[in-house]
Amino acid sequence: MLKRISMVAVAVGVLALTANTTFAAPTLCYYSFNSPWGAGSLTSPITSPKFKVTNSNAVVTIKGWQDTPFAGTPNVYYDLMRVETFIDTQVGRTNIRGIYPKNGTWYSYTFSGANTTKDYYIKMSPNSSTGMDGAGNAYDGY
Repeated sequence: MLKRISMVAVAVGVLALTANTTFAAPTLCYYSFNSPWGAGSLTSPITSPKFKVTNSNAVVTIKGWQDTPFAGTPNVYYDLMRVETFIDTQVGRTNIRGIYPKNGTWYSYTFSGANTTKDYYIKMSPNSSTGMDGAGNAYDGY
């Protein structure tokens, strides 16, 4: 009887573990920017390395942090750009405003409409006059 109860307990434990398992989407690229980017004349966009999207949902999720060592509030446009022969195409855009500390809660945004046969990159453009620091990853999926 004790052997049967132990086997049931082990089976229930295995089911509980597998039911709560989550899988992270693969990382596509890392991006970063450092202050005084965004201040004065340092407003040129920064781009991530290029990557390919392979997930069947055709989505790219960015997760990262942004902060400033100065007065003001970080405010950055993040664009999902598709590489084209002559002029790259903006697939999606989000504006992330606020402080998301490196050692705190990070922002997260999911772009949709990515084509699995094309190359992409993330373009960051400052939308604030304060210098900003930040970094993050783009993920292949949610």
